[in-house]
Amino acid sequence: MIRTNAKFIFYTLTLIGTLFIVNYTVSYFSKPDTELRMVANRASRIITEKSNFIDNFYAGSIKDKNLNSLTVNTTEILERLKNQNINLLQFKDNKLIFWSSNQLIVNNPDEIKNGNSFIKLSNGWYYASKQTYNGTTSLFLMLIKTEYSFQNSYLKNSFVDELKIPSYFKLSNAGEKGVVYVPIGTDMVLFALKIDTILKDQDISVAKIVIESLIIAISFVLLMLLGDFFYEKGKKHITFIFAVIIPLLFRVVMLEFSVPGEFYRTKLFDPTIYASTYPNNSLGDLMLNVLLVFGIVWYGTKKIKPFDLSYGKKTTKYIITALLLLFIFKICQLQYSIFEGVILNSRIEFDLSKVLDIGGYCLIGLLITGLILYAFFLLSYLLVSFFNEFNFSEYEKLGIFLVSIILFTVYFLLKGNYNVYYLLIALFFLILERSARLGKNVLAFPERTLVLLIFSTIVASSLNSLLNEKEGENRKLLALKLEDSTDPIAEIIFTDIKKKIKTDPVVINYFLSDEKNRLMLNERLQKVYFGGYFSRYEVNTYPVSFSSEEAVASKEVTELKSMLAENKVDFNKNRSKLDTLFQPKGLPGIQHYIGVVSIQNTVKPALLIFDISSKLAEHGNRYPQLLLENNLNVNKELENYSYALYNNGKLLINRGDYAYRVNNLEFKSKFRSEDSYFLSLNGYNHLVYRAGNHTDIVVSRKNHDFFNELAVFSYVLGFAILYATIIFLIRNTISFVRQNHSLLLNFKLKQVFNSINMLFKTRIQLSMIMAVMVSILVIGWVTLLNVRKQYKDQQNALIIERINLASVNFNAQLIQNDSLFINDEFPVKFASFAEISSSDINLYGPDGRLIRSTQPKLFDRGLISDYINPKPFYDISKNGFTEYITENEQLGKLNYISAYAPILNSRNKILGYINIPYFENEEDYRSKISIFLSSIINVYSFVFLAIGIIAFVFSNSITAPLEMLLQNFKTTRMGRNKPIEWQNNDEIGAMVNEYNNMISELEVSAHKLAMSERENAWKEMAKQIAHEIKNPLTPLRLGIQHLERSWRDKDPNFDHKFEKFSKSFVQQIDSLSFIASEFSSFAKMPETRNEIFDVKEILEQTVNIFKETESAEVIFRSWNYYNTQIYADKDQLLRSFNNLVKNALQAMPTDEKGIVMIDLTGSENEVSITISDTGSGIPDEMREKVFAPNFTTKSSGMGIGLAFVKNSIENAGGLIRFNSVAGVGTTFYINLPVVKSKVINTKYD
Repeated sequence: MIRTNAKFIFYTLTLIGTLFIVNYTVSYFSKPDTELRMVANRASRIITEKSNFIDNFYAGSIKDKNLNSLTVNTTEILERLKNQNINLLQFKDNKLIFWSSNQLIVNNPDEIKNGNSFIKLSNGWYYASKQTYNGTTSLFLMLIKTEYSFQNSYLKNSFVDELKIPSYFKLSNAGEKGVVYVPIGTDMVLFALKIDTILKDQDISVAKIVIESLIIAISFVLLMLLGDFFYEKGKKHITFIFAVIIPLLFRVVMLEFSVPGEFYRTKLFDPTIYASTYPNNSLGDLMLNVLLVFGIVWYGTKKIKPFDLSYGKKTTKYIITALLLLFIFKICQLQYSIFEGVILNSRIEFDLSKVLDIGGYCLIGLLITGLILYAFFLLSYLLVSFFNEFNFSEYEKLGIFLVSIILFTVYFLLKGNYNVYYLLIALFFLILERSARLGKNVLAFPERTLVLLIFSTIVASSLNSLLNEKEGENRKLLALKLEDSTDPIAEIIFTDIKKKIKTDPVVINYFLSDEKNRLMLNERLQKVYFGGYFSRYEVNTYPVSFSSEEAVASKEVTELKSMLAENKVDFNKNRSKLDTLFQPKGLPGIQHYIGVVSIQNTVKPALLIFDISSKLAEHGNRYPQLLLENNLNVNKELENYSYALYNNGKLLINRGDYAYRVNNLEFKSKFRSEDSYFLSLNGYNHLVYRAGNHTDIVVSRKNHDFFNELAVFSYVLGFAILYATIIFLIRNTISFVRQNHSLLLNFKLKQVFNSINMLFKTRIQLSMIMAVMVSILVIGWVTLLNVRKQYKDQQNALIIERINLASVNFNAQLIQNDSLFINDEFPVKFASFAEISSSDINLYGPDGRLIRSTQPKLFDRGLISDYINPKPFYDISKNGFTEYITENEQLGKLNYISAYAPILNSRNKILGYINIPYFENEEDYRSKISIFLSSIINVYSFVFLAIGIIAFVFSNSITAPLEMLLQNFKTTRMGRNKPIEWQNNDEIGAMVNEYNNMISELEVSAHKLAMSERENAWKEMAKQIAHEIKNPLTPLRLGIQHLERSWRDKDPNFDHKFEKFSKSFVQQIDSLSFIASEFSSFAKMPETRNEIFDVKEILEQTVNIFKETESAEVIFRSWNYYNTQIYADKDQLLRSFNNLVKNALQAMPTDEKGIVMIDLTGSENEVSITISDTGSGIPDEMREKVFAPNFTTKSSGMGIGLAFVKNSIENAGGLIRFNSVAGVGTTFYINLPVVKSKVINTKYD
């Protein structure tokens, strides 16, 4: 073991050294000069390849074919250009005649020089290649870097992915210090690159983070290996230093100095994500701290073993038990406080029902929770094992349990936060106590399942509770936002439309005309400028011409002028430049604006005063997030809520699904003294916030039903199952690598695979679970694809319906005399038409150029050109499509679908094109897929758990007959076999029948074999007996003859000779008697009487019998920590061990004292006994006959003893073998199977 640890330490040090070298290499290539050259060379190579493509394309498709291929093979041309990320604009007399993309805005191609150049357009920087032939200009453009007038989550200024230029690079002017040039070919510099040092410092190298993480992790593994190394040597204090002290000091250094730096620059260590007190300064710090504590706990529980605590006073035991319970209680409190902090003190979204919104931080939070619970499980199991060492009786344990439950119940009731979580924890400890009491090292499957359910229930319940608490606090913030009556989006839009109103010819003509129709002007302005987002407001327009001010100065205008004065706006000063938008003082939460726009180009100064106030309960159109700067979307948070504003008990504003009453009686009856409170009413949870003395804001959310709560539990359970599976794989992988590391390092993969042992029961369980898992994944994936297809089909059908409806309405309202008649009234009609269609609409002319749009800001800001998407344009105009849907249109990073349809007159002539973009497509798609995945996970988590339980039960039911057969096979003995009873006529029944037939035949064969062996033994014994009998008979015959001669000769010494010969005769007769007795013992082997006993006790009896022997010392050593119970004939084994020891003693040399060593070792399946001596050994020529009935090395005896030993060992189901070296000694090895039904922990003797 020590040698193995030394090898792992060497491998680990080698790996750490390799990682340091790799890290240095990455740092070297990340140096500014080196990186600049590499990036510039790569960009130059790619752009040069594009330039060559452009030259070949122009020569082959445009110049040589004189533009015919562009009009004939339009689809193919567009596809080729798109695949190369090349855009083409063709001009004839400065008029655009062909375009491959609607992302480009080039108004005057003459401003771009011929050949290659680097130009700036409205949405970015481009490599341009301009070619002119026969009056036709071909302008090829390749995007290098996007650069928008504003940015948000969809619009980011960045280099194109194809060039692989890092985000901290920037375009630079030639000649600046530290720049590198990007040439095209060999003769022209296209642009220069430079590293932005500020962005470089903020950039994070993923490669370095991975390397540094591996170095940290492997360093901790190295410390654990060093701890193991010294632990095996018995130096436990050094182990503690390496496993605990050094890791803690290393972690303190990381905290104090924020090392490694690359690691600490990630968002994971940003306090804005999560912050707490030292040492959990950030989410990353918390994760590292939890990993450290988990590692120490895991290592400690592997090394610390429970010891005997049964001695001592009862009072001391109870005090220690109370301290253990208090310690566990404090650990539980610490766990919950960490979990609570991660939920409440962070900006992490933990709503697991939004599957697609589950981010990396949420997964890290769940990982932290899992590590904490697993560490708690390991620590609890160790503490329960210590508790069991007190040897409390069952009644004492029950009393301790009940008293603990009562005390904790009283504590929680007094604290006012009673819950049932502690009862689940109590159940958890009951499971651990039972497992520890039975001596199990791991929990069985039913127990593991219960523990998973307990932990999942606790986490899911706590998560629901904390999320509700956090949501309540967020709702209070929303109420405060609603109290703030500003609308940033409306203010931004008003700034844009104000400029257009000032130059609107219809507005100017209104003030120049003698006949003024304010209602018509108000309708026009409402339709043309205050539609879309502003449709949620009531907008009233009041024109003020100072030449006739008194004539139009109505009561409303007077009140507005008064509001202007209250807000320090001088109505009579600088009337020509009086442009403003402000909020008059009013009720909290009421969005009310006064806008003033000065109109130029009139005889006298004129103003338009707009009174803009919220409607009661009308939803306006959603403003595209694409046009919101810096992710500004104050209304997004309110989309999942309903809210209302009451003043003096009357409803002023309400939004959302909840049906608020016109008065606040349903809330007023429940008013309390607090400024805000929550109540549940009509299936909703309401926050009632008192914004003023007479103003109340109500923010409502639909209550979560039981299935929502169950869904969270299923998600947590799914994560728990996944987490448990990963732990299982990691533990078994580590164990497998430690056992087979030499094979793995030598790439002996075949032997590695052969070393994988798996029970048949486990294979059945894994097969069932894997089959179900694969089925679930396949079904889920196919279902997801089907749902996705259905959604797209529904969206396509919906947008086709909209485009067809829009086309019909357009023909009915805006087509006159088979032509598209555009005049001053057209914008109003178009706005009315768009309002009826309830969609964003773009109108293009027959040449593909924009005429009108409900979202003009897209075009005004240069995000998209005034020309239609070329593919639907050419397909409709050339191929006669009546409707066309594109599913992959893109603006920045926003993907959306868009529908196109031609506007036809009665002669089917194309008058223009209608386009309906669906910008919310991606968001709606994610929402529906998220709901679907939530349902899938909700169902499949329980299905997977149920399948696991079914697999366990089913595999046990399958293998139970096999285990029954195995037990019968193990107890198969000659003459003592009973037939197995099996009622079912199945495969097992056929096997049982064969087994019963086999044992019947075996009995007959065994009897015949026994008879044959006995006959053969008798033959051998007869030979030996004949030889042995001849030895005493010869001296008897000679003695009798000698006595007869002495008696006949009247020998005077006859009496003396008779006495002498009589003694010799008696000895020879005794020898014959001994031979007869031994033969009788062999012929009648005693009947076996098997029983369960501890083999260690038998060996100790053998040692006691021979311990007083003077010729040798008999030593017994037990190295066993396992079960030593066997099933055998106790008397036969005792005689066998005595025989082996006696033979060893008789083989000892006489000139020195010998040693007989008896060793007992064990494993889970068998015990091993070795009996070795320092005797003379067995000669090589005799080793094959050791267990033969007539073998002996002594001068007397028949050698039946070792045959008896072999027969006794085999009757017990064991094996016996030996190894002998002449002049050194002999060792006998005996292996006996243990009885597995009883587990005994035997301490070291």
